[in-house]
Amino acid sequence: MRKVFILISLHCLTPLILGVFIYLIFRPTIVPVSEFFAFLNPNKIYYDSYMIRNLPDFLSVYSINSFLIILLNRLYVYWYSILLFFIVLFFEIIQYIFEWGTFDFIDIILYLLGVFSSTFFLRSNTFLKY
Repeated sequence: MRKVFILISLHCLTPLILGVFIYLIFRPTIVPVSEFFAFLNPNKIYYDSYMIRNLPDFLSVYSINSFLIILLNRLYVYWYSILLFFIVLFFEIIQYIFEWGTFDFIDIILYLLGVFSSTFFLRSNTFLKY
C-alpha cells in the first residue's frame, strides 16, 4: 500500500501540482482562475516561453494516464491510454473550431508524449506488485 501512495504522489500529484503552479503563476494570459489566485503572484511577474505555455498540458496528460495505470494495475490495457489521447485531442480540436480556445499543434504532440512517457515509466518494469 505504501508503494501505491509513493507512485501516486510521484507520478500523479507532483506533475499535476507543478502544472497548475506553472499555469497560475507564470502564464501571462488572464483567465478567471488566475484572477482568483492573484495573491500567489502579487507583483504580476510573468515569464512567457514555449515551455511555460505547453508544459502544463504535458504534465496533466502524464498525470492522468499515470493514475489510470496505477489505479487499474493488472486490468490496465493500452487502449485506455489511446482513449485518453483521443479525448484530449477532441478537446484540442474543439478549441480550433470555436474561437475561445488556444489550439496548438505542439499541444497535440505533447499530449502524445505524455501518454507514451507515463506508459513507458510505469509499465516497463512489469505489473505493479502491491
